[in-house]
Amino acid sequence: EAQPGDDGVAHSKKKLEEAAADLKPWVDNITLVPCHSEEDTYAYRCVCTFQLICDNGNRFHYAMRHQKKPVTLTEFPIATHRIQVAMKDLLDRLSENNTSNSDTVLATHLTSATFASSWSDTPACDCFVTLLYGQPVDEESWKIAAQQVCHELQLTRLIGR
Repeated sequence: EAQPGDDGVAHSKKKLEEAAADLKPWVDNITLVPCHSEEDTYAYRCVCTFQLICDNGNRFHYAMRHQKKPVTLTEFPIATHRIQVAMKDLLDRLSENNTSNSDTVLATHLTSATFASSWSDTPACDCFVTLLYGQPVDEESWKIAAQQVCHELQLTRLIGR
């Protein structure tokens, strides 16, 4: 997979060529449409999953694994713009300075988040967020908090597992 700082155009070309090679036994005449600029390689990911790490100041950070170690992210530009907005808004809600009861209920035992958006990538497009927990949560309190945050962040659905 691509790493921060990798050439996005070269990575995209390699991935397309690998996919075409995998399909060659079943499909004749595959036409590849490669990216022509770094900008073409941004905002295409419509499903993203991140580990959530809470620092000593009770502030959450998104992370991905590299060589089995978490690497925190300050941005994820290959995600659709709708996911990027939802990622920022969710972290803002979970931050230490915004600890309403609903935020505390959602943050307790939180381990990761998955974001899914539609390809249309407009501010009003669908965006689903699934929060995963390491321990069971109080279902009634969670549902109330999730409905409030879902409405305020303009998410299509906020799901807990």
